[in-house]
Amino acid sequence: MNFLEKINNRFLRTNSHLCIGLDPDPQKIPEPFGKTPDQIFHFLEEVIEATSEYALALKPNLAYFEALGLEGIRLIEKVLKTIPEDIPVIADAKRGDIGPSSKKYAFALLEQFGCDAITVSPYMGYDSIEPKSQGMECSFESRFGGRCNSSGKGLSDPGKIRADAFPYSRNRGSGRSIGEDFGSSSGRDEGALLDQCLTQHSLS
Repeated sequence: MNFLEKINNRFLRTNSHLCIGLDPDPQKIPEPFGKTPDQIFHFLEEVIEATSEYALALKPNLAYFEALGLEGIRLIEKVLKTIPEDIPVIADAKRGDIGPSSKKYAFALLEQFGCDAITVSPYMGYDSIEPKSQGMECSFESRFGGRCNSSGKGLSDPGKIRADAFPYSRNRGSGRSIGEDFGSSSGRDEGALLDQCLTQHSLS
């Protein structure tokens, strides 16, 4: 079963568009859980249990786990094992590199960690995306200006790649469309900062 089939099946079961982010910042873990890796695990375990009935997908942000060092890598391995099999897991990694390095990122997250999809950052060009898309499911991290926006403060920075409506994220400079090239293995990760952006995609 590929990612699109899995997430469609999940939607039919839940009738939900809710994607739960797992971003374990020790400074924001509520009491009485605490800040050690084991305590953070128990917190995330409860989040997963409380939302598993409603979530369309779960999206662990690798930056927060990696910031904990080796303990963080062990932590995400434990967390992934607790997620019910029918819930799609999107690795929020925002990887972007070329050639062999790109393939290794994809292999690590999709094969070794067993995630269903990954976010990628396409700013280094199509050769930073294609290795992840050859026989692998990807969710494209889109931090584009115009109709596709980041949730960060730099969304209006000049020089950002602009994008057309979901699912065809187009680099206007090259005229190539992610959706046209990669079809059902591509998607958009949209920063929900602007009302008009959400309205546009809800009508697409």
